[in-house]
Amino acid sequence: MRSDRAPLTAALLLLIAFPASAQDRPPLPEGPQQQTLARAVMQGPDGRPMGTIAFAETPNGALVHVRMENVPGDGHGLHVHENGSCDGPGFIGAGEIFDPLGRAHGFLASTGPKMGDLPNVFAGADGRVEADIFTDRIRLDGGASGIFAPGGTSIILHESPDDYLTQPFGRAGLPIACGVIVPTTQP
Repeated sequence: MRSDRAPLTAALLLLIAFPASAQDRPPLPEGPQQQTLARAVMQGPDGRPMGTIAFAETPNGALVHVRMENVPGDGHGLHVHENGSCDGPGFIGAGEIFDPLGRAHGFLASTGPKMGDLPNVFAGADGRVEADIFTDRIRLDGGASGIFAPGGTSIILHESPDDYLTQPFGRAGLPIACGVIVPTTQP
């Protein structure tokens, strides 16, 4: 195994061994539910389309489907951000990583992770990213841990892998793609 992927392996083992406790997650509504969906159309700093990231609510959290192209090869940090904006240089309008509870960034941080922290994704030599991620820290609603809260949320892909510890973004480097997360009815 390559040593530069050791933080990823450690983070995945931590997630398996220490999943978020039930008290950190809001309860799901009672009764049969229609699946809630969301999508972010990802764009580069120059406005160039780079793919989509889709979200699907499950009884235990959210599935995140990443389908992007024209991404430099290797690992990239991925975070849900607190504002529904990709405005400004470096997508500064997106704000900080989403976390209304005020936790620290990173799966390896003793007081983390933030709700918007997601595992790194990897682009192949062809520039394509295809990843399916599960998170039990966010919901697709307007509640405290919901990504449809007033002001919305966005998602950012960074130029380098997240180290899952360093504040505020895990040394993931500059943002290379951003998309505003919006509800949708289409899978």
